[in-house]
Amino acid sequence: MIRRLIPSLLTTLALVWFANLVCQAQQPESAVSDSSTERQAWRESMKQAPVPGDGCFKASYPSTQWQEVQCEEPPAYRSALPKIANRDQVVGNAYDYVAQAPAGHLFSSVVGSFPSVAGVTTENGVGGIPGPNEYTLQVNTNFYHSAACGGYSSCIAWQQYVMSTNTPVSLTSGSLTNETEVFIEYWLIDYGSSNSSACPSGFIIAEVDYPGVDCVQNTPATFIANGQLSITDLASLTLSGSATANGTDAATVTFDGEAYTATVNDSYTDIASGWNQAEFNVFGNAGGSEAVFNSGSSMIVSLAVTDGSTAAPTCVPPSNYDGTTGETNNLNLSSTCYSNGGSTPNIQFLESYAPPASHAGMTWITHGGSPIVHVGADSVTNPYNGDTAATVSLPLLCLDVTGAALPGLAGELTPDFYDGWVEGNLQLTVPISGTLLTSRAVADAYCAANFGAGWRMAEFHDGWYGTNLTTASAWHFWGNALGLFPASQRFWVAINDQIANPWNAINGGLATHAGMTWSVLGGSPIVHVGADSITNAYNGDTSASTILPILCIDVTGAALPGELTPDFYGGWVKGNLQLSAPISGTLLNSRAVANEYCALNFGSGWAMAEFHEGWYGPNLAYSGAWHFWGNAIGLFPAGQRFWVAISDQVANPWGE
Repeated sequence: MIRRLIPSLLTTLALVWFANLVCQAQQPESAVSDSSTERQAWRESMKQAPVPGDGCFKASYPSTQWQEVQCEEPPAYRSALPKIANRDQVVGNAYDYVAQAPAGHLFSSVVGSFPSVAGVTTENGVGGIPGPNEYTLQVNTNFYHSAACGGYSSCIAWQQYVMSTNTPVSLTSGSLTNETEVFIEYWLIDYGSSNSSACPSGFIIAEVDYPGVDCVQNTPATFIANGQLSITDLASLTLSGSATANGTDAATVTFDGEAYTATVNDSYTDIASGWNQAEFNVFGNAGGSEAVFNSGSSMIVSLAVTDGSTAAPTCVPPSNYDGTTGETNNLNLSSTCYSNGGSTPNIQFLESYAPPASHAGMTWITHGGSPIVHVGADSVTNPYNGDTAATVSLPLLCLDVTGAALPGLAGELTPDFYDGWVEGNLQLTVPISGTLLTSRAVADAYCAANFGAGWRMAEFHDGWYGTNLTTASAWHFWGNALGLFPASQRFWVAINDQIANPWNAINGGLATHAGMTWSVLGGSPIVHVGADSITNAYNGDTSASTILPILCIDVTGAALPGELTPDFYGGWVKGNLQLSAPISGTLLNSRAVANEYCALNFGSGWAMAEFHEGWYGPNLAYSGAWHFWGNAIGLFPAGQRFWVAISDQVANPWGE
């Protein structure tokens, strides 16, 4: 059970997320009305509005007064507790980002939302309650040994605030309500002194534990809608949870000008006395199920917290049991989570699903040696087309170049073209399916997530030899071994100048030239971007080693907005603009790679924006430069810098 979970290595597969994320995001057009500002303010107020007491309540815009409504029966929904053994590294099942309150503070309420949702068209529940649009939104507390445990030392309290798009009519019935509802599920896990212990009043036994029993109950539910709310409504939904010591706890959903809440007395769990971690996300619908999104889906997850301070909460990364639900989704977490302080402290992170890699990848083998390990090709290795199907799970060989000197014992190492020295450390990750290695950036992020900043996937040519080790070798190399290198162990290794990678791309060498950057100059929903005093359009202004978003463009033929008068220095892009997840300029070794990165983030048709893509004059027939306007998709934080291409100068990371 929970207290016996085995620690596992921190792993994550998604691309790095937006730097300097702001707390607010533009509301999708489909989710706002003519009075969008007022409705947004109303939604924010209803997330925090105190409820009159126990029961079910509803409020309709513009009223901020809760009106009691008829409660639905307590649903027979059951969440699963996390199971760590043999789990996949997807979101949920105790693998998630979690907001941690500052020391000495507890959460009184949290609000989960999705400020930006892109590419989401379908979701299917697998397991639990299966089918299209079968999912839950969940706010989950930490596990806490509370006074409600009655002195049983093994007991822990846990509370879930749940919006479910369908629930069983009863524990013994196969029938479903076919209704979207909000309710609270509350637990006392491992209650009592034996597996024949009785649950306290207000609970039923979920299962036998050791030494006690797991006790659970759901509140009566508040009705939201007939049928299942479509997953395409995700950006319009918020779920908040509150807990008040000696008072009432509430789960509140806002959607389409309505607010719905269900409540329970905090005394059942006493969770308010120890709530210092919170998880929010979209998951499968009950029973350890998975919410399976279509390929190309991505979303920002935001969790705003109230703990009596303006300090930024700690964003606790995924580890052995961060997050407390047993349900999952098929998305991959970004390797970076941002926490923000101020009037609305919050954490924000990206999760997404890219098409699986399918190309055969190149593998190497451990040839021996310790603590200096020798790795390289063998008779199986095929560095031209790959030798191992992407469906195979193998460790990645990761490298941290530290500048380590060549071992100096006489005759110990004499590097040459076929056996170089990596000038650093080598380490093997936990195995990963090659299908998840959808780009070199993803593979590098996986190494960094396993071992820390500076680690990346090792590459075929990472060994060095010759005078002062200035010439790159190939086929094999030596390095300082960190961790185990079992004899004959196979592992994934990248190669830059062939297609023998699971992502089926020639990477080329790392880019080294300074790149040109622009900045957000203002505007919403039509954003103004362009050069500023930092921009150098001739030689580049920012080191390629810097990690920044790419400005991506999708030219749709969008008509010129009536309020704009474009000119040479401020054209119209005839389409949409969006900022990618940040990427090191060293990985942008060609315009084609940069375009592919935009398409990977946002879908077909997206490419890296270029200096001259604004248009002006009669029928927008002339190409301008230096600045332009476009329809903003997603976040454009004020002052945010980003990579922009330029076609007629060398001011690109790839130097041409």
